[in-house]
This record gives sequence, C-alpha cells and structure tokens, in this order.
Amino acid sequence: MKPISVIVFVAVLIAGCASTNNDYVWVANKNRNWDADKLECIERAKAIGTSITQIFETCMRGKGHKHIPREEYERSKTTAKTSNAATSSNTKKDAVTLYEEVSKYVVTVENDKDNNNLQGSGVLFRHGYDNKKSKDFEWLITNAHVINNANRILIKKNGRRYPAVLRYVDHDLDLALLNLYDFKIPDLSIKDGDSTKIGEKVYAIGSPFGLDNSMTEGIISAKRILKGIKLIQATAPISSGNSGGGLFDESGNLVGITTFKRLGGENLNFSVDAFYVKELIETLKASEISRIFLDTYVNSDQNIKKLESDEFTKWLSTQSLSNGKKVYEYILDKYEENAPNFKNGGMKIFEKQIWNIFEYFLDQ
Repeated sequence: MKPISVIVFVAVLIAGCASTNNDYVWVANKNRNWDADKLECIERAKAIGTSITQIFETCMRGKGHKHIPREEYERSKTTAKTSNAATSSNTKKDAVTLYEEVSKYVVTVENDKDNNNLQGSGVLFRHGYDNKKSKDFEWLITNAHVINNANRILIKKNGRRYPAVLRYVDHDLDLALLNLYDFKIPDLSIKDGDSTKIGEKVYAIGSPFGLDNSMTEGIISAKRILKGIKLIQATAPISSGNSGGGLFDESGNLVGITTFKRLGGENLNFSVDAFYVKELIETLKASEISRIFLDTYVNSDQNIKKLESDEFTKWLSTQSLSNGKKVYEYILDKYEENAPNFKNGGMKIFEKQIWNIFEYFLDQ
C-alpha cells in the first residue's frame, strides 16, 4: 500500500487491538512491524500487571502507531483504494516490467558448509512479525535442502552479503524460513497456486549456477500432488542453483518456490505451491504467540523444550480439530477474539485455551 498524502501512515483496522472507544481505531506506522510491536507491548503490559490498557496504548504510541477517529480512518481507506487501483496484483505485465518489479525479491542463498560454499536461491517478503526483536526485518523463504547442515547462511544481493537467521525448517515441504534484519523491501504479493490455471504464463527467477537474478519463462503445464504436497509443474526452465527461487505469474504474484526438475525429461520443472509459504508463516506466528502466553503455565525444562521445538510448530500446521480447522488457525482466531478483552479477563481465557492445546500436544 502506498503512503497517503494527508496521513503518512498506512491505515489498518486491527481487530486484535484493545480499545475502549469504538469511535477510534489503531493506525499502523508503515515504517515498523505492527505485529511485533503489538506483541511486545502486550508482553510489557502483562508483565506490569496493572493499568494494562494504558500501558499498552502508551507503548504503541511510543513506536509511532496512532489512535485516530474512525471517520478519518474510513476516509483514508477510500483514498488508498483509489490511489492503488492501478497497481492491483491482478494486472498483467510484460516480461520487462515484471522483472523490474519482482527481481528485487529474489536473492542468492549461500550455505557455508564445512568451508564449501554451496549456493541456491531465496525469495524475500515482509510479514511484520517477530517476537525476538522489534527492529525492521524481512522473511526469506528457500528450500530446506539449500541450507541443510549449514554452519552459516549468507544472503547475496547486489554484490553485498547479509547474514540470515534460520527460524524454521519443514523437511516434508522442503521449505525453510529465515530472517534478515535491517534489510528493507516493499511488500510482495503471495498467491495460492490453486488460483492459477494450466496454460498460464509464469516466470522463474533465481540464481542458476550462481548467476544472480536469471529469469526464464514458460507456462504452467500441470498441477501435481507428491506425497501429499501440492506442486506446480511448469515449462519455465530451472537449473542447479534455482532451488528456493520464485515462480511468478504474469501479475508479479509469487505462486511457487522452484524446487526440482525431472532429469532425463524436457521442461519438467516443479515448484512447491506458495500456499505453504503463507501457511508456514502463520504457523510460526501461532507457535510464537503460544510461547509468550504459556510462560506462566509451563514449568518443567522438558516441556519448555517441547514448547520451543520445531516439532510443536510442525504439529500446529498438521493437526486439525474436529471442525476441520488447523490448530494454528484456532490459536490465531482465539488470539484475535480475546485480545480486545485482555484487561477484562480475556488474557486468562486465552492462556487457558492454548494451554489445553499444548496439553493435547504433550499427550500425543
């Protein structure tokens, strides 16, 4: 979303914000990570234990977020919708324009393994959530096999190298999430592969054999499911080093992560559906929220290790409730449902709900 001329913040209505005045809404500072700030301020208010609403609001304002009249917010939404109409992610672009717009999201990933520098690709995107640090950061998605057993992971972009922090690996999906700090990029549109059609033109961007930001084009030739994982088969050629790169549609949406090709065939190239990128980041968010609010319940070293394990995060994304909803979705829904009433007992209700979830995990 582009800045509004009158208001220099991006207006976003967040249901999870506590407010006693329905005539006002929170407006996020576009230069900060809203979710990270919100959770940090909730933690601070929770630790103090009194005047929770006042402490939370003071903390958020100190980070540049604003509480504005709802009428002003509604005007800003109308203005933003008009100003962004021409930049819809559904607008098809020619190859030159698309490359100029999306190549900045694709980087070379260097795996420093036993003094051997192995290379792959990765895609940067913003999400705005991090419990460990409040300063600006980006997410990076790549293939798990690209960073496997790395002693150190570096991201190469425009001739410079940046250290990356591994946050989560899912070997079943062959995907890994990392963070880069103090590295700023615009928002990237991520689109489920299910919304694409066979025959659509797509572009693969990556670093084959270390050749940064190389682009090829082709079409979606099929949709596949391999071991329960949704894949996009495309004719856009990929080579060694493309693993972890981006597969983009004609509008510049990320629709897949280029992962492997079938040897011995022509143009048999496969990407993991970008749906899993969105699911992984939401799952990680749910696991981090659980760790924040269960600190008073989990009192054994063994259970603390389980709470902080990748096994718990994986379980959140694979376990479903009786209504078919994934556990991570339940946690995020309950968080948004109870957050407005944290000062009136909502926090205790939410803590109990996720403690019940964690107990169920321990019993598996």
